[in-house]
Amino acid sequence: MAAMLSAAVREELEEMQSSRPNRPDDLARFEGLTNFLEELAKSLDRLAEAIEQAGKNPGSGDYSSAREIVTAIRDRIESWASENKGMVAGIWRTGIIGVSTSFLTLCGAPATYAALMSMATFGGAKLIEVVKDFAKKSGDND
Repeated sequence: MAAMLSAAVREELEEMQSSRPNRPDDLARFEGLTNFLEELAKSLDRLAEAIEQAGKNPGSGDYSSAREIVTAIRDRIESWASENKGMVAGIWRTGIIGVSTSFLTLCGAPATYAALMSMATFGGAKLIEVVKDFAKKSGDND
């Protein structure tokens, strides 16, 4: 699984290169994210190798190096998330908007209204203003 996750991260990195930003601030964030993902992929490769090596000695049960790598990966993810709270919050918000929209649609709400309600509820202040402006322009004052 570690090797598969590493491959998925590397695939995402390749796709990300096609949308490389030009503005200096955006480019710095982009490079920070790609460096983090490259580091994560390398760590996952090391984890896969450590698990494979431990598996070659059946009965030894020595997965200590794999455990150390997992701990290092966890610590690095926590550190990166703490350093990039704005990006992490945006990702969380996107996921919760999707789940909320799906739930409301399954409950029978029209998809457009479900999406607008979800964005207004979970989208953050800037998105809420966009939704309000949209509602004003469409003539819906509720």
